[in-house]
Amino acid sequence: MVDSGESMNKSILTLACVILAFLVLFLSAYTPVTKAQQQYPITIVSVTTRDMQGNVKTEFVRGSMVVVDVTIKGESLIQYYYPQGLSYLLIVEIMKGNSVYYIGFVKDIISAGQNKSTGIGFTIPADAPTGTWTVKVLVWNDWIAIAGANWAALAEPKTTTFTVVPG
Repeated sequence: MVDSGESMNKSILTLACVILAFLVLFLSAYTPVTKAQQQYPITIVSVTTRDMQGNVKTEFVRGSMVVVDVTIKGESLIQYYYPQGLSYLLIVEIMKGNSVYYIGFVKDIISAGQNKSTGIGFTIPADAPTGTWTVKVLVWNDWIAIAGANWAALAEPKTTTFTVVPG
């Protein structure tokens, strides 16, 4: 004959195992997506700084023009979810430290397998700080204020740097 205390312990142990199994399954279903798992519909292929003649350049004198050349590619999943093409907002921010000196953007539509290039230029102020500057490129579905809850990044951001020297 099994005593009621032993039976109660087995019931509690069984219930604890069921709850633990449920929690493991539940939490594994909601594990955050890591960068390696993230699939974006657009890839930023390259971000290059150039002079006004189109030469690749990474050092600029104050007062000169910097052209940022960006190439993006529409990935194959676009054809399944957006057969008419995917509308995107490409944003280029040029920063020194945490200060944004210039922002440029392009709105367009891209299809699967398609490459698109965009050039955005700005003049470095004559009194700009010297040193390393950062170019950050983002691709979104729209401005956050417009897309609201439907806002999404469409590509992993990409950065490059250039150097400003006295003129």
